[in-house]
Amino acid sequence: MKDEIKRIDYIDIFRGFGIILMIMGHINFGSIFDHYIHAFHMPMFFFITGYFYKTKSMSTLEYVIKKAKSLIVPYISFAIFHSVFYIILYKSFSIQFLYHILLINTDGMPITGALWFLTALFFVDILYYLLDKYLKDNVVCFTIVVIFMVLIGTLVPKMTGLRLPWAIDVSLVSIGFCHIGRLIGNKKIPHADFVANLNSIFTFLVIIAFSVLVFVNGYVNMRTADYAIVPLFWINSISLIIGWLNLARIVDNKLTSLHVLGWIITEMKFIGKNSIIYLCLNQFTILILNLIVDKMVSLTGITIPYIIISIVFLILTLIILHILYELFDKTKLIIMIGRF
Repeated sequence: MKDEIKRIDYIDIFRGFGIILMIMGHINFGSIFDHYIHAFHMPMFFFITGYFYKTKSMSTLEYVIKKAKSLIVPYISFAIFHSVFYIILYKSFSIQFLYHILLINTDGMPITGALWFLTALFFVDILYYLLDKYLKDNVVCFTIVVIFMVLIGTLVPKMTGLRLPWAIDVSLVSIGFCHIGRLIGNKKIPHADFVANLNSIFTFLVIIAFSVLVFVNGYVNMRTADYAIVPLFWINSISLIIGWLNLARIVDNKLTSLHVLGWIITEMKFIGKNSIIYLCLNQFTILILNLIVDKMVSLTGITIPYIIISIVFLILTLIILHILYELFDKTKLIIMIGRF
């Protein structure tokens, strides 16, 4: 039982790390940073979905309802919230808002473009559940179908220029990360236990080596269906996910008891456990901070180096989002994230 709790703890650190990278990307820490994180920071969430996947005993309808409640309800709730706020703030409305919210949500969403992840994860969960339900006794056939889905999700946007509704094309690609995560998490592939428990030296070597390879590949972004050199995208993504996952485990084992670092790690666990608020409201928070800073600059004429502003924005955003989570958790606003 103790090992299971520890495993969950370092996974929350890992999730929290991914959320912080996402927020930093939205703040804009530069093109090099952006290039780096897009190589793995969204795939890691789909990987973790598979890493802890267990065969479900509930019916298909029950599972769809459960996932719609936890993913589609927040998607619709926050899409409406951001649309209304955008209209009030900019005194402008476009019918394109509805088009992007109801169909192609990987681009053109009002304020919070990150909401596409919720629909993508919804379809990953449902499709993987169905594959497991009907093909779980045939690992080879299961894997072949997953590869076929990944190819469709990769090639359709590339060859046609068309995007599937609600990021379904991203979902088809992401099923591959989910499946690899499950094979490693359930030790269904050779040396899976070794891969999931690298020592410190191997962990740092993996992170350093494949961080370099990220820049050998072109720009990658799952949201826009850009994968550059596809095989290299997969190699880099899986390797960096494994590297950072192992580092999260090492950090949890060795650094949690330290004073300042321990507090930071605890906060990362909190972010990992409550990631949906951070996902849905981080761009809203950043927008408000930008408006405040722009107003201050226009009034005072004082300019601050961009890197300092970015770091301050990151700290303030994390503090505000923590407070917002507490607000949602203790009021009826909790229904916006599917808890009712």
